Amino acid sequence: MSKHFFFLAMVLLMMLAGCGPERTDRPTPAPEEYVTALEAYERIRPAMLAWHEDAVVVYTSSVHSEQSEWRVDGEGRAIWWSFAVYSPSVSRETDISLREGEIRVGIPAIPGGEISAGVKEGLPIDNMIDSDEAVRIALQNGASGTLYCIGIDHYDSKTDRYIPPSWGLTYGHLHDWSQQQRVIIDAVTGEVLRNDFAGP
Repeated sequence: MSKHFFFLAMVLLMMLAGCGPERTDRPTPAPEEYVTALEAYERIRPAMLAWHEDAVVVYTSSVHSEQSEWRVDGEGRAIWWSFAVYSPSVSRETDISLREGEIRVGIPAIPGGEISAGVKEGLPIDNMIDSDEAVRIALQNGASGTLYCIGIDHYDSKTDRYIPPSWGLTYGHLHDWSQQQRVIIDAVTGEVLRNDFAGP
């Protein structure tokens, strides 16, 4: 129960990090503003280490948004990535996001922008395949339709089991879960762990 609650809380924090007023008057983002998850990580890494030199990424995701330009594109690139980062030395967690090329540190609506946290394991980020590679694997395995979110999963609700850090790709309707299909890909090996497009 506690592990399941931890992952739900993590997802909620990341969704909160992506919430807030969205600018509707900005021009269409330039192609170079769209980056992969690991490209975004390289950009936020100095800010992460400035926050705490032992900080590690424990979760990352593109953001949920009504506006398609904020979401991940069909090639696994986005203009807005959020990273949950954790410092073992102080047992604190915060959010660092890359949004339109700007780096923002702190969890929105949380005083001080960070929270106390229990022991957390960092992602094997130096050994992970990137978000664009995860999309290529999903497409090779029959994924189709609108990709609207990609992020790291540790738990597969369909099989009710914990899994190694994996890219979870969600296709389909933004709000109607009954019309969504998921592909889950081991973030290190590239193995497809779940594929809703494969049929029964």
